[in-house]
Amino acid sequence: MKRIFIMLLITCSAIATYAQQKGKSQTPTHVIELFNDIIRDFGQTSDQIYSVQKNPNTNQLESSVRIVKFEASIDEPFGEKKLSIDRINDCFIEDEPVSYQMQHLAPGNKEMFGINVKSINNEANKHYIVRTSTQQEMWLLCVKNTENPQLRDAYAIAWEGAGEKDGINTVKGTVFMITSLRPDIYEQMLAEGIKESTVTEVIDPNAMYQQSDKATEWLKNLSPEQLFDVTQMNSTMRANIMKAAPIYQTLNKLIKDGPAFKSRLGIYADKYAPQIIELNKGMDEFYQEFLKKFKDLQPPTDVMNQVNTQSYKDMLQYLTEQNKLFNDIYRVRGSLPKKAQKAQKQINELTEKYMKEMNKLIMERK
Repeated sequence: MKRIFIMLLITCSAIATYAQQKGKSQTPTHVIELFNDIIRDFGQTSDQIYSVQKNPNTNQLESSVRIVKFEASIDEPFGEKKLSIDRINDCFIEDEPVSYQMQHLAPGNKEMFGINVKSINNEANKHYIVRTSTQQEMWLLCVKNTENPQLRDAYAIAWEGAGEKDGINTVKGTVFMITSLRPDIYEQMLAEGIKESTVTEVIDPNAMYQQSDKATEWLKNLSPEQLFDVTQMNSTMRANIMKAAPIYQTLNKLIKDGPAFKSRLGIYADKYAPQIIELNKGMDEFYQEFLKKFKDLQPPTDVMNQVNTQSYKDMLQYLTEQNKLFNDIYRVRGSLPKKAQKAQKQINELTEKYMKEMNKLIMERK
Protein backbone atom coordinates (compact mmCIF):
# COMPACT_ATOMS: atom_id res chain seq x y z
CA MET A 1 0.00 0.00 0.00
CA LYS A 2 1.28 3.40 -0.90
CA ARG A 3 2.48 5.28 2.21
CA ILE A 4 1.82 9.00 2.39
CA PHE A 5 3.05 11.36 5.10
CA ILE A 6 0.61 14.17 5.87
CA MET A 7 1.03 16.96 8.36
CA LEU A 8 -2.56 16.39 9.37
CA LEU A 9 -3.53 19.37 11.46
CA ILE A 10 -1.32 21.80 9.57
CA THR A 11 -2.60 20.64 6.20
CA CYS A 12 -6.17 20.98 7.43
CA SER A 13 -5.47 24.50 8.61
CA ALA A 14 -3.91 25.48 5.30
CA ILE A 15 -6.85 24.15 3.27
CA ALA A 16 -9.43 25.76 5.53
CA THR A 17 -7.67 29.11 5.62
CA TYR A 18 -7.20 29.23 1.86
CA ALA A 19 -10.85 28.42 1.26
CA GLN A 20 -11.93 31.36 3.37
CA GLN A 21 -9.28 33.78 2.11
CA LYS A 22 -9.92 33.37 -1.59
CA GLY A 23 -10.99 36.59 -3.26
CA LYS A 24 -11.00 38.82 -0.16
CA SER A 25 -8.51 41.64 0.15
CA GLN A 26 -10.48 44.68 1.29
CA THR A 27 -9.68 46.87 4.27
CA PRO A 28 -11.59 46.70 7.60
CA THR A 29 -12.06 50.47 7.80
CA HIS A 30 -14.43 50.48 10.78
CA VAL A 31 -12.12 48.41 12.99
CA ILE A 32 -9.04 50.43 12.02
CA GLU A 33 -10.80 53.69 12.82
CA LEU A 34 -12.04 52.23 16.11
CA PHE A 35 -8.53 51.14 17.15
CA ASN A 36 -7.00 54.47 16.21
CA ASP A 37 -9.63 56.26 18.32
CA ILE A 38 -9.02 53.95 21.31
CA ILE A 39 -5.25 54.44 21.09
CA ARG A 40 -5.63 58.23 20.76
CA ASP A 41 -8.19 58.67 23.55
CA PHE A 42 -7.26 55.93 26.04
CA GLY A 43 -4.02 54.28 24.94
CA GLN A 44 -1.04 53.89 27.25
CA THR A 45 1.36 54.55 24.40
CA SER A 46 4.41 54.99 26.61
CA ASP A 47 4.21 51.26 27.31
CA GLN A 48 3.27 50.07 23.82
CA ILE A 49 4.97 47.36 21.75
CA TYR A 50 5.81 48.61 18.29
CA SER A 51 8.02 46.88 15.73
CA VAL A 52 8.48 46.68 11.97
CA GLN A 53 10.39 43.98 10.11
CA LYS A 54 11.44 44.65 6.50
CA ASN A 55 13.43 42.71 3.98
CA PRO A 56 16.93 44.27 4.03
CA ASN A 57 17.35 43.77 0.29
CA THR A 58 13.98 44.91 -1.06
CA ASN A 59 12.74 47.06 1.85
CA GLN A 60 9.44 45.19 1.56
CA LEU A 61 7.37 44.85 4.72
CA GLU A 62 7.51 41.35 6.21
CA SER A 63 5.82 41.95 9.55
CA SER A 64 4.69 44.71 11.88
CA VAL A 65 3.33 44.73 15.40
CA ARG A 66 1.58 47.41 17.42
CA ILE A 67 0.17 46.43 20.81
CA VAL A 68 -1.28 49.13 23.06
CA LYS A 69 -2.89 48.75 26.47
CA PHE A 70 -5.75 51.05 27.41
CA GLU A 71 -7.98 51.99 30.32
CA ALA A 72 -11.27 53.73 29.67
CA SER A 73 -14.55 54.77 31.18
CA ILE A 74 -17.69 53.06 29.91
CA ASP A 75 -19.90 55.67 31.57
CA GLU A 76 -20.27 59.17 30.17
CA PRO A 77 -19.90 61.90 32.78
CA PHE A 78 -20.09 65.49 31.57
CA GLY A 79 -17.04 66.62 29.63
CA GLU A 80 -15.34 63.21 29.39
CA LYS A 81 -15.08 60.61 26.67
CA LYS A 82 -16.16 57.02 27.12
CA LEU A 83 -15.48 53.73 25.40
CA SER A 84 -18.57 52.36 23.67
CA ILE A 85 -18.75 48.57 23.94
CA ASP A 86 -21.59 48.62 21.43
CA ARG A 87 -19.34 50.39 18.94
CA ILE A 88 -16.68 47.69 19.31
CA ASN A 89 -19.24 45.00 18.56
CA ASP A 90 -20.73 46.94 15.64
CA CYS A 91 -17.36 47.68 14.01
CA PHE A 92 -16.30 44.05 13.93
CA ILE A 93 -19.68 42.92 12.65
CA GLU A 94 -19.67 45.61 9.94
CA ASP A 95 -16.19 44.58 8.75
CA GLU A 96 -16.87 40.85 8.84
CA PRO A 97 -17.64 40.68 5.07
CA VAL A 98 -14.06 41.73 4.20
CA SER A 99 -12.45 39.22 6.56
CA TYR A 100 -11.48 35.60 6.13
CA GLN A 101 -11.63 34.95 9.87
CA MET A 102 -13.56 36.57 12.70
CA GLN A 103 -13.90 35.35 16.27
CA HIS A 104 -15.71 36.62 19.35
CA LEU A 105 -15.15 35.20 22.84
CA ALA A 106 -17.49 36.35 25.60
CA PRO A 107 -16.59 36.50 29.31
CA GLY A 108 -16.83 33.04 30.81
CA ASN A 109 -15.59 31.27 27.69
CA LYS A 110 -12.59 29.15 28.65
CA GLU A 111 -10.55 29.61 25.47
CA MET A 112 -7.29 31.52 25.58
CA PHE A 113 -6.10 32.98 22.29
CA GLY A 114 -2.87 34.15 20.70
CA ILE A 115 -1.55 35.45 17.39
CA ASN A 116 1.54 34.06 15.70
CA VAL A 117 3.86 36.47 13.90
CA LYS A 118 5.71 34.62 11.15
CA SER A 119 8.06 35.99 8.51
CA ILE A 120 9.37 34.61 5.26
CA ASN A 121 12.96 34.42 6.55
CA ASN A 122 11.86 33.05 9.95
CA GLU A 123 13.71 35.83 11.81
CA ALA A 124 10.66 37.47 13.39
CA ASN A 125 8.71 34.47 14.63
CA LYS A 126 6.87 35.41 17.81
CA HIS A 127 3.65 34.61 19.62
CA TYR A 128 1.48 37.24 21.32
CA ILE A 129 -1.21 36.21 23.78
CA VAL A 130 -4.40 38.17 23.14
CA ARG A 131 -6.88 36.73 25.62
CA THR A 132 -5.23 35.98 28.96
CA SER A 133 -8.25 35.54 31.24
CA THR A 134 -11.64 33.87 31.11
CA GLN A 135 -13.12 37.16 32.35
CA GLN A 136 -12.08 39.01 29.21
CA GLU A 137 -14.18 39.69 26.15
CA MET A 138 -12.34 39.40 22.85
CA TRP A 139 -12.87 40.19 19.18
CA LEU A 140 -10.52 39.11 16.37
CA LEU A 141 -10.64 39.87 12.66
CA CYS A 142 -8.14 38.79 9.98
CA VAL A 143 -7.88 40.05 6.40
CA LYS A 144 -5.49 39.58 3.52
CA ASN A 145 -3.04 42.49 3.33
CA THR A 146 -3.99 44.78 0.44
CA GLU A 147 -0.42 45.55 -0.64
CA ASN A 148 1.11 42.10 -0.31
CA PRO A 149 -1.22 39.08 -0.69
CA GLN A 150 1.33 36.92 1.14
CA LEU A 151 0.67 38.85 4.34
CA ARG A 152 -2.20 38.79 6.82
CA ASP A 153 -3.48 41.75 8.84
CA ALA A 154 -4.85 40.71 12.23
CA TYR A 155 -6.86 43.09 14.43
CA ALA A 156 -7.77 42.01 17.95
CA ILE A 157 -9.03 43.59 21.14
CA ALA A 158 -9.50 42.07 24.59
CA TRP A 159 -10.83 43.80 27.70
CA GLU A 160 -12.41 43.22 31.10
CA GLY A 161 -14.05 45.25 33.84
CA ALA A 162 -11.67 47.19 36.10
CA GLY A 163 -14.19 48.27 38.74
CA GLU A 164 -15.26 51.79 39.64
CA LYS A 165 -13.09 54.87 39.90
CA ASP A 166 -14.77 57.88 41.47
CA GLY A 167 -18.10 56.21 40.83
CA ILE A 168 -17.37 55.66 37.13
CA ASN A 169 -17.26 52.15 35.62
CA THR A 170 -13.99 51.42 33.86
CA VAL A 171 -12.42 48.69 31.72
CA LYS A 172 -8.85 47.70 30.99
CA GLY A 173 -7.76 46.06 27.78
CA THR A 174 -5.34 45.80 24.89
CA VAL A 175 -5.56 46.36 21.15
CA PHE A 176 -3.44 44.37 18.69
CA MET A 177 -2.65 45.44 15.11
CA ILE A 178 -0.41 42.77 13.59
CA THR A 179 0.76 42.14 10.04
CA SER A 180 2.68 38.97 9.27
CA LEU A 181 3.01 36.09 6.84
CA ARG A 182 -0.31 34.40 6.10
CA PRO A 183 -0.66 31.14 8.08
CA ASP A 184 -1.47 29.04 5.01
CA ILE A 185 1.65 30.27 3.20
CA TYR A 186 3.78 29.62 6.27
CA GLU A 187 2.42 26.08 6.56
CA GLN A 188 3.13 25.56 2.87
CA MET A 189 6.73 26.59 3.50
CA LEU A 190 6.93 23.99 6.27
CA ALA A 191 5.42 21.34 4.02
CA GLU A 192 8.09 22.09 1.42
CA GLY A 193 10.81 21.51 3.99
CA ILE A 194 11.61 25.01 5.23
CA LYS A 195 12.19 24.67 8.96
CA GLU A 196 11.11 27.26 11.50
CA SER A 197 13.61 28.44 14.12
CA THR A 198 11.40 29.13 17.11
CA VAL A 199 11.51 27.97 20.72
CA THR A 200 10.42 24.33 20.89
CA GLU A 201 6.81 23.95 21.92
CA VAL A 202 5.64 21.04 24.03
CA ILE A 203 2.97 20.20 21.49
CA ASP A 204 4.80 20.06 18.18
CA PRO A 205 2.73 21.81 15.48
CA ASN A 206 4.84 20.09 12.83
CA ALA A 207 3.99 16.55 14.00
CA MET A 208 3.53 14.24 11.02
CA TYR A 209 1.08 11.41 10.81
CA GLN A 210 1.57 8.42 8.50
CA GLN A 211 -1.62 7.88 6.51
CA SER A 212 -3.03 5.21 4.27
CA ASP A 213 -4.72 5.94 0.94
CA LYS A 214 -8.02 5.51 2.73
CA ALA A 215 -7.03 8.19 5.24
CA THR A 216 -5.99 10.54 2.47
CA GLU A 217 -9.35 10.12 0.76
CA TRP A 218 -11.14 10.81 4.06
CA LEU A 219 -9.18 14.02 4.52
CA LYS A 220 -10.10 15.25 1.05
CA ASN A 221 -13.80 14.70 1.72
CA LEU A 222 -13.92 16.92 4.81
CA SER A 223 -15.48 20.33 4.37
CA PRO A 224 -13.42 23.53 4.95
CA GLU A 225 -15.65 24.25 7.95
CA GLN A 226 -14.85 20.87 9.52
CA LEU A 227 -11.15 21.31 8.91
CA PHE A 228 -11.10 24.83 10.28
CA ASP A 229 -13.03 23.91 13.43
CA VAL A 230 -10.65 21.12 14.42
CA THR A 231 -7.44 22.94 13.53
CA GLN A 232 -8.60 26.08 15.30
CA MET A 233 -8.87 24.04 18.50
CA ASN A 234 -5.34 22.77 17.96
CA SER A 235 -4.10 26.34 17.58
CA THR A 236 -5.89 27.33 20.79
CA MET A 237 -4.19 24.53 22.71
CA ARG A 238 -0.79 25.71 21.49
CA ALA A 239 -1.67 29.28 22.47
CA ASN A 240 -2.52 28.12 25.99
CA ILE A 241 0.84 26.38 26.25
CA MET A 242 2.66 29.48 25.07
CA LYS A 243 0.82 31.49 27.72
CA ALA A 244 2.64 29.46 30.39
CA ALA A 245 6.08 30.06 28.91
CA PRO A 246 6.79 33.37 30.74
CA ILE A 247 5.79 31.75 34.05
CA TYR A 248 8.22 28.88 33.61
CA GLN A 249 10.98 31.18 32.40
CA THR A 250 10.64 33.33 35.53
CA LEU A 251 10.68 30.36 37.90
CA ASN A 252 13.55 28.67 36.08
CA LYS A 253 15.61 31.84 36.32
CA LEU A 254 15.06 32.02 40.07
CA ILE A 255 16.00 28.35 40.38
CA LYS A 256 19.26 28.96 38.51
CA ASP A 257 20.00 31.99 40.69
CA GLY A 258 20.48 29.57 43.56
CA PRO A 259 19.79 29.45 47.31
CA ALA A 260 20.21 33.20 47.76
CA PHE A 261 16.88 33.71 45.98
CA LYS A 262 14.96 30.81 47.53
CA SER A 263 12.60 33.10 49.49
CA ARG A 264 11.69 34.96 46.31
CA LEU A 265 11.31 31.62 44.52
CA GLY A 266 8.69 30.57 47.07
CA ILE A 267 6.79 33.83 46.67
CA TYR A 268 6.70 33.51 42.88
CA ALA A 269 5.82 29.81 43.00
CA ASP A 270 2.74 30.63 45.09
CA LYS A 271 1.94 33.63 42.91
CA TYR A 272 1.87 31.64 39.68
CA ALA A 273 0.41 28.38 41.05
CA PRO A 274 -3.28 29.44 40.60
CA GLN A 275 -2.59 30.45 36.99
CA ILE A 276 -0.89 27.11 36.33
CA ILE A 277 -3.85 25.26 37.83
CA GLU A 278 -6.34 27.15 35.67
CA LEU A 279 -4.21 26.63 32.57
CA ASN A 280 -3.89 22.89 33.19
CA LYS A 281 -7.62 22.57 33.77
CA GLY A 282 -8.28 24.34 30.50
CA MET A 283 -5.74 22.19 28.66
CA ASP A 284 -7.37 19.00 29.96
CA GLU A 285 -10.83 20.17 28.87
CA PHE A 286 -9.56 21.25 25.45
CA TYR A 287 -7.83 17.93 24.85
CA GLN A 288 -10.98 15.99 25.64
CA GLU A 289 -13.10 18.25 23.43
CA PHE A 290 -10.56 18.12 20.61
CA LEU A 291 -10.44 14.31 20.61
CA LYS A 292 -14.25 14.13 20.73
CA LYS A 293 -14.63 16.50 17.77
CA PHE A 294 -11.99 14.63 15.83
CA LYS A 295 -13.77 11.34 16.49
CA ASP A 296 -17.06 12.89 15.32
CA LEU A 297 -15.43 13.40 11.91
CA GLN A 298 -15.35 9.58 11.62
CA PRO A 299 -11.69 9.21 10.62
CA PRO A 300 -10.24 5.82 9.66
CA THR A 301 -9.22 3.75 12.66
CA ASP A 302 -5.48 4.12 12.01
CA VAL A 303 -5.81 7.92 11.95
CA MET A 304 -7.86 8.03 15.15
CA ASN A 305 -5.37 5.75 16.91
CA GLN A 306 -2.41 7.89 15.85
CA VAL A 307 -4.09 11.13 16.91
CA ASN A 308 -5.10 9.62 20.27
CA THR A 309 -1.61 8.26 20.88
CA GLN A 310 0.16 11.49 19.94
CA SER A 311 -2.27 13.59 21.99
CA TYR A 312 -1.74 11.52 25.13
CA LYS A 313 2.02 11.60 24.65
CA ASP A 314 1.99 15.38 24.18
CA MET A 315 -0.11 15.95 27.29
CA LEU A 316 2.09 13.66 29.37
CA GLN A 317 5.22 15.44 28.17
CA TYR A 318 3.61 18.80 28.99
CA LEU A 319 2.78 17.60 32.51
CA THR A 320 6.19 15.97 33.01
CA GLU A 321 7.96 19.26 32.27
CA GLN A 322 5.81 21.00 34.88
CA ASN A 323 6.43 18.31 37.47
CA LYS A 324 10.16 18.62 36.90
CA LEU A 325 9.89 22.36 37.50
CA PHE A 326 8.16 21.91 40.87
CA ASN A 327 10.66 19.22 41.85
CA ASP A 328 13.48 21.67 41.09
CA ILE A 329 11.77 24.29 43.28
CA TYR A 330 11.57 21.73 46.09
CA ARG A 331 15.26 20.88 45.62
CA VAL A 332 16.33 24.53 45.96
CA ARG A 333 14.00 25.46 48.84
CA GLY A 334 13.70 22.16 50.67
CA SER A 335 9.89 22.49 50.51
CA LEU A 336 7.01 23.74 48.37
CA PRO A 337 4.73 26.57 49.51
CA LYS A 338 1.06 25.64 49.96
CA LYS A 339 -0.33 26.90 46.66
CA ALA A 340 2.52 25.31 44.75
CA GLN A 341 1.78 22.01 46.52
CA LYS A 342 -1.80 22.25 45.25
CA ALA A 343 -0.58 22.86 41.70
CA GLN A 344 1.76 19.87 41.79
CA LYS A 345 -1.03 17.69 43.17
CA GLN A 346 -3.17 18.64 40.17
CA ILE A 347 -0.26 17.86 37.82
CA ASN A 348 0.17 14.41 39.37
CA GLU A 349 -3.57 13.68 39.14
CA LEU A 350 -3.68 14.66 35.48
CA THR A 351 -0.56 12.62 34.77
CA GLU A 352 -2.20 9.56 36.30
CA LYS A 353 -5.35 10.21 34.27
CA TYR A 354 -3.51 10.37 30.94
CA MET A 355 -1.32 7.38 31.80
CA LYS A 356 -4.51 5.36 32.30
CA GLU A 357 -5.87 6.62 28.96
CA MET A 358 -2.63 5.68 27.21
CA ASN A 359 -2.57 2.20 28.79
CA LYS A 360 -6.22 1.67 27.87
CA LEU A 361 -5.48 2.60 24.27
CA ILE A 362 -2.53 0.20 24.16
CA MET A 363 -4.64 -2.67 25.51
CA GLU A 364 -7.43 -2.01 22.99
CA ARG A 365 -4.96 -2.12 20.09
CA LYS A 366 -3.49 -5.48 21.12
